[in-house]
Amino acid sequence: MYQILTLGELSDRLQRRLNRVERFEFSSEFTHPAAIFVRSAQVADQFITEDLLVVGRAGSGVNNINVKACTKNGTMVFNTPGVNANAVKEVVLTSLLNSVRPIEKAADAVQTLTGENILEQAEQIRNNYIGSELVGKTIGILGLGAIGEQVARACFNLGMDVIGYARQPRNQNYFEQVYDLKDLLPRPDFVVILLPLTDETRGIFNSEAFSSMRKEAILFNFGRGEIVNNAALLSALANEQIKGYVSDFPSAELLQNPKIKLLPHMGGTTGKALQDGAMAAMHNMRDFLIYGTVRQSVNFPDIFLPFTAPTRLTIFYMDEPKIFSKISHKISAHNIEIDILASERYEGYVYTLIDLDEADLPKVREVTNELNQIPAIIRLRLLKNPNWAPTIYL
Repeated sequence: MYQILTLGELSDRLQRRLNRVERFEFSSEFTHPAAIFVRSAQVADQFITEDLLVVGRAGSGVNNINVKACTKNGTMVFNTPGVNANAVKEVVLTSLLNSVRPIEKAADAVQTLTGENILEQAEQIRNNYIGSELVGKTIGILGLGAIGEQVARACFNLGMDVIGYARQPRNQNYFEQVYDLKDLLPRPDFVVILLPLTDETRGIFNSEAFSSMRKEAILFNFGRGEIVNNAALLSALANEQIKGYVSDFPSAELLQNPKIKLLPHMGGTTGKALQDGAMAAMHNMRDFLIYGTVRQSVNFPDIFLPFTAPTRLTIFYMDEPKIFSKISHKISAHNIEIDILASERYEGYVYTLIDLDEADLPKVREVTNELNQIPAIIRLRLLKNPNWAPTIYL
């Protein structure tokens, strides 16, 4: 049985559905789990033990996971990019519309009216809430992934001029792509951050960046809070270098500022997005635990191999010269035939699936014991085809 630590809401219905098919046990109290399901909570390093095989993030970012430590431990980490893309797109569009039309303030004002002629009174105050329109405005979108492309298309359909920033070319005709922020920041009325947090993006919105933006520009941050230098932001707002800031990542120093609107990290939080993210995460986690399949990993290469043999070895190891010849030699030395294999490399590591034409588990375990003596091997698992018997792992 696999113990799965839940660091985020996972519906009882989905848990029951998985348990009908496989032997999984779910709890938020496990201390040495085989797997971790997480949303936005921090995954403590104490959970990264020899028992931990996989961490699945229901969402796109993995800044709440020590990926480097997981990789050294042979723990696969994956996310589910794109499942909440529409939800984030819609909250971005809502924020854009609210920035040009003071709908909330106007609605609150109507609630203060009294008497019989409410409509007449309302029409008398409507000039206090004249806004502007998005059509004809220019928007700059930083990050053209699943969310960025949806936002770009929606803004284009609203009649906006769209400029997109990304390092890799995108073959789309509804936005102009630039490859340097210096070519983007001076132009838009609105700038939307949809970038992940990396060493390169951390603090890129600094004093220099704000000084190059339009004074009427509004900055929207739906990427990560640390991408914006808060001290530089507050200075830019005070000096009227930009008009306003909307962020889905609140912090203490940004509270109670009339030019700042903070949201409670709700971009991808809709009922559908939460359900879809959990479904995708658990599907990927199940396939990794049972079959060794890897999808959407941030530290393992993606790999798939139909499991048709009695047993399978999954091996995660350092990419060293002649390392696979050492592995195959030890297998053949036990007169075990390799039925089929698949192997992929990723950033100095190799992940290999080897299906063995051998159902004698004690014999295969002798091989795994010898393979584990190879220094380059970080994590080795033995899986038995579920068509023969319940899955096991080492």
